[in-house]
Amino acid sequence: MKILLTSLPYFDNSFHVHKEMQSGIGYRILRSGNLNAQKKIYPICDLLYTAAILRNNKFNLVVDDDQFLQSKNFNEYFYNLSKKCGVPDIVIVRTSLPTINSDLEIAQKLKLKWKKAKFFVYGPIFASKDILEFIKNKKFFDGIIVSEIESVIMDILKKNKNIPGYYFLKNKKYFIDNIETSYTEMNKLPPPAYEFVDYKKINRFYIQTQRGCPVGCAYCPYYLSQKNKFRSKTPDTVIKELKFLVKKFNAKTIAIHDPIISLDNKRLIEICNLIIKNKLNIKWECETHLAHINNDLLILMKKAGCSFMSMGIESANQEVLSTVNRKFKKWDQAKKIINFCKKIGIRTRGFFILGLPEDTIKGSFASIKLLQYLDLDAAKFNLPIPIPNTLPYYQGLDLGILSKKEMKENPDIFFEKLGAHHDGNDVSLSKKISDNQLQNIFKVANHYASMIKNENLIHRLSKYLKIIFYKFFIYFEEFTKKLKYN
Repeated sequence: MKILLTSLPYFDNSFHVHKEMQSGIGYRILRSGNLNAQKKIYPICDLLYTAAILRNNKFNLVVDDDQFLQSKNFNEYFYNLSKKCGVPDIVIVRTSLPTINSDLEIAQKLKLKWKKAKFFVYGPIFASKDILEFIKNKKFFDGIIVSEIESVIMDILKKNKNIPGYYFLKNKKYFIDNIETSYTEMNKLPPPAYEFVDYKKINRFYIQTQRGCPVGCAYCPYYLSQKNKFRSKTPDTVIKELKFLVKKFNAKTIAIHDPIISLDNKRLIEICNLIIKNKLNIKWECETHLAHINNDLLILMKKAGCSFMSMGIESANQEVLSTVNRKFKKWDQAKKIINFCKKIGIRTRGFFILGLPEDTIKGSFASIKLLQYLDLDAAKFNLPIPIPNTLPYYQGLDLGILSKKEMKENPDIFFEKLGAHHDGNDVSLSKKISDNQLQNIFKVANHYASMIKNENLIHRLSKYLKIIFYKFFIYFEEFTKKLKYN
């Protein structure tokens, strides 16, 4: 039995697709500059962990992640894939929110070539019941895997009964024996099988040491797909994984793609001490929460090789934070932590979201001022992706900002729009900010964020002039709205 485990191509070269981002739910973003240039590659953790499980169980396995090849069209893709794997018996497709329609279309074309092959689909996006129903209605895939794939893949391939979170197609209907969702026992995962991809093309190796986030922010894809139960690898298991990557692949930089690496400080301290003890010459980066960090821990993390730390700031608008269950608001404490990171040589990046429900123009500009106050090394402003079955998604439907009619009558287009994340396509989820105003606020925010790195006086002056230009249109629209209602 030959198995093809695949992340399918996305042929529209004007976009960059990130399937690993947003807890594996993913998004796509418009590219700029030279569209023929190599796209940055973000290895997909669950794909590589699943590949390791299948390899260890001696399956005849081919892994194909088209990020590493970046096929231009289906004919080119199929030609190279055929040389690589021949005719598989089973095709397991890793899908995501931005590629759900594209993946279905390509899988259907592959089915015409491989008529006897069974097609299965999985991905964190199936934590969304609306996406699950969308794919079930297509009645194409032989199996839909809702559970975390590493926890059930062996049961599926062995054709066991009562598999949790596994829908199978029979007589053009989907059935499920066990509606419970199974989550991976992280400590049982083997190291990711990077040997199946062209790992020399990447600048960092992605791993996961934990899943599940009890913080539970209502907009967060981690909370949607991994739920709130904290599951982690022991420090010894983490060190074995790091040693494996260094020895086998000469890994120098590791991206630890956990929701919040510091949720269990005792565990993190032990991991850092073991990295130091084993003299692992690596640099690593992580995501954390400012509520769980202190100076002593930061010193230890730096000594163990931590070079870059990302954190969610999200918004300075208190109404926004309360609405989405975001509890941390101690900005003076945050600034002290960021300043200390600068002092010891850990670079910091903050994530912000503009245009969530209850956001205002004043609140958005307060978030931009907060960026300036915190003095981060880098900042990323995002506009809302109302990920299906998160609170912003439901609020968007309730407010009429997202079309219930389109979702019902033309779900292909509806979900295609939700997967896009770029200037000109995102929508404001706040009734107090129009889409046009949000786009201009976004431009203002990005100009301020870009000035973090740029000290050139002429360049900064150019940015300030553009900021004045965009602010004029923001407030002019606000002025005309007031005139209209008065």
